[in-house]
Amino acid sequence: MEKQDLRLRKKLPVQLTLHERDLIRSSTFLDPDFGTDGVIDGKNITLELSIGEIEEVRGYVAAEANHTRDTKLPRELDQVFDKLQFFWTPMTTKMNRTANIPRRSSDGAWEKESGCRNLTPNMYRW
Repeated sequence: MEKQDLRLRKKLPVQLTLHERDLIRSSTFLDPDFGTDGVIDGKNITLELSIGEIEEVRGYVAAEANHTRDTKLPRELDQVFDKLQFFWTPMTTKMNRTANIPRRSSDGAWEKESGCRNLTPNMYRW
């Protein structure tokens, strides 16, 4: 449990364009000071965000994309969401693998963390 908490607090470099950062600040209910402590390099900004912070930003972006009346804004916010999803998915996948949660292998068989294969007949597999 403590290892997962440490991974949630680990800062990751998230690179957004200045337009994407300004879109998040102006279109969502996220803190207006979001992204002020990032490193600007041309038209891009690199922010150090933890997994928890990325999840929070994703939530605000998704909520605004789903509830706006503007026709262009959802597409732009969806692109920002997809960019943030890229950082979210690999970290949560690693966390699930260390949590001793059974998962499916590429051929559909269930595996446990130790790598043992479940030899249940195909008709009982999901």
